[in-house]
Amino acid sequence: MGNLDALDFNGLAHESAQRVMSIVHVVRLFPFLTNITKIMPLWLARNLSPGLEMNLEYRKLMSKFAAEALDASHNRKKSEKEVTVFDALAKPSIPENERSSARIEDEALVISIAASETVARTLTIFLFFVLKDEQILQTLKMKLQGAMTASGGKPTLKQLETLKYLAKRYLFAVLKQKYADLLS
Repeated sequence: MGNLDALDFNGLAHESAQRVMSIVHVVRLFPFLTNITKIMPLWLARNLSPGLEMNLEYRKLMSKFAAEALDASHNRKKSEKEVTVFDALAKPSIPENERSSARIEDEALVISIAASETVARTLTIFLFFVLKDEQILQTLKMKLQGAMTASGGKPTLKQLETLKYLAKRYLFAVLKQKYADLLS
């Protein structure tokens, strides 16, 4: 979906996931709503809510990946490894009734929303503590500016991993030591 490459990390994707999470209880009571959205044209979804349109596009992408994994599972040799969640959910050892494209698509959506929300909440808490302490914030800025200068503006993940302040959970240890009473 390219969210990490977007300048704002595609905030609409996060907002869209938040909306889905906020109405899950309604959909459980009225499951036909999911079926209605699955057949809804994108132009209608766009007019109702930009987040709904994004959810439908994401669902179509998950559906494509699920179909590809199911196709590949029929051609896969026993020695080949699964490389994605889709492959694992489509392998022949899974009962046939659980290997439908719709089932795999739903599982993928649940996993991706759960994963993004967990990371988002963890990073929010982490950034709160970094921003709360001016010394930690200034040290982090200095280290990152050095890495950005050395790389011409956009350091690679490998370059960031070599920064002592970020490596081996050093920054987390500093935060934990400073805020031990709040974290325990």
